[in-house]
Amino acid sequence: MPTADDIDALLPQTQCTRCGYAGCRPYAEAIDAGDAQINQCPPGGAATIAAATTQGAKNFPLCMNKVQGF
Repeated sequence: MPTADDIDALLPQTQCTRCGYAGCRPYAEAIDAGDAQINQCPPGGAATIAAATTQGAKNFPLCMNKVQGF
């Protein structure tokens, strides 16, 4: 399973908050803690999900609605 550092490196660093978190780093930490899934980043899209999956993250389809992240 990727660490918060690994996940943060995969994210697009737009700090857009569309995932429901204050930025990419807090979102990466939430994924690492099991409080979020990798599929909540619209700017990163399928490419980010695929990259995280190759590092051991669970594969989920992209979720465009942060409320439905799980």
